[in-house]
Amino acid sequence: MTKYGGKDLLIQRATTLTAWVTLTAYKVGDYVSQSGTNYVCLIAHTAGTFATDLAALKWAVQASQPYQTVAGMRSTSMSINNEQVDVTEKGSVPWRQLLAVGIRSMELSASDIFSDAYSMDEMQNDSMNGTIATFKIISGRGDSFLGSFLVGTMERNGEYNGAEQYSLSLASSGTIAYTAAP
Repeated sequence: MTKYGGKDLLIQRATTLTAWVTLTAYKVGDYVSQSGTNYVCLIAHTAGTFATDLAALKWAVQASQPYQTVAGMRSTSMSINNEQVDVTEKGSVPWRQLLAVGIRSMELSASDIFSDAYSMDEMQNDSMNGTIATFKIISGRGDSFLGSFLVGTMERNGEYNGAEQYSLSLASSGTIAYTAAP
């Protein structure tokens, strides 16, 4: 079983892409969208003309949706639910017959520490604002789940002289894409 720095579960949040704007101060790792293409900032700078900044290698094309790791969790619980519809008829006794045509959902609860203060702030803002954001959840086996989730609950606790621990729950909103471990 693969572990991520001793963690059983890795939670990544899709990075928000903003439109590139002239005279904006960009730092390394900022993501922008320009003319339908996504870019990542390679050199901290104040934007001039995009074509000039691109030629000066201040930007690189970002081929896929960028994600930022917000948490690695050791204590986790995940459930995938399929609402069942009983279609058993009198003649099919003694076995029940089901259709999996109901509502499907995924819920996740986890606890540990966040990777940094920015990540904690992002998750707390999502929770406070009821934001449904795109997350990628990677298990210790290496399989992943990608979809929109609501941060249902977020709790903080800790001793006065110890590390602050966090607990959170995510609830799916829409289709979840599953990718098996390589």
